[in-house]
Amino acid sequence: MRIDPWIVGRRASRSRRCRRGLAVGAATLAGTVAGLGLLPMAPAGATTCGVGSSCTFDGTVTLASGTITLTAPDSLAWSAPLTGLDQHVVDANPPDQRLEVVNALGVNATWNITAAATQFTSGTNTLPVSGTLSMNGSLSDYTSPNAPTPTCFTGSTCSLPTNAVSYPLPIATDGTAVTVFDNTNDTVGRGHIVIGNFDGGLPIGWWVNIPGSAAAGAYTSHFTMAITTGP
Repeated sequence: MRIDPWIVGRRASRSRRCRRGLAVGAATLAGTVAGLGLLPMAPAGATTCGVGSSCTFDGTVTLASGTITLTAPDSLAWSAPLTGLDQHVVDANPPDQRLEVVNALGVNATWNITAAATQFTSGTNTLPVSGTLSMNGSLSDYTSPNAPTPTCFTGSTCSLPTNAVSYPLPIATDGTAVTVFDNTNDTVGRGHIVIGNFDGGLPIGWWVNIPGSAAAGAYTSHFTMAITTGP
């Protein structure tokens, strides 16, 4: 069979024109898309705003409940020479004159701080269980009714607690826990709070009564402090 070269040439020319037409059409479509400002489809989890329109969405902050903690002195100390007279001696060490509460519960709650102490002993010698130990908000007067001052820790925003404890507060040295600070209002007392010697507030005065008849020696008492929620 004989193939006419003229026919083959026309078909090849027609094929080249078709390919050129497709290319021109694609270029024209791309230009049209660009001219209309169409954007590609947004990926999952994203939103797309066109020209002249806006996107709306929510922002969420999730805060998990923390704990409530108490930071207390690692020791208390008193020192005085015997005079033959009754003496009231205060702990003069500044770090001992404060407590710190961090309430990060994130819910309304009352809380209280308790202290318990055993009898002061030195060998076979002891100081009386009743009347030996007391606490208030003064370093100069063991009879002062002042309460230690609660303040917010530096750089921290807190809601200051209310305190229902009356001072001076006697603490029997028989191991019985006594409430030494009591936040009775469940709408305050959150954040990082310093009670006592901080930022110009009244410090905690830990007082001991030394009887004039006391024997010389180094007396030791074991203290336990705790913070609990509730009344």
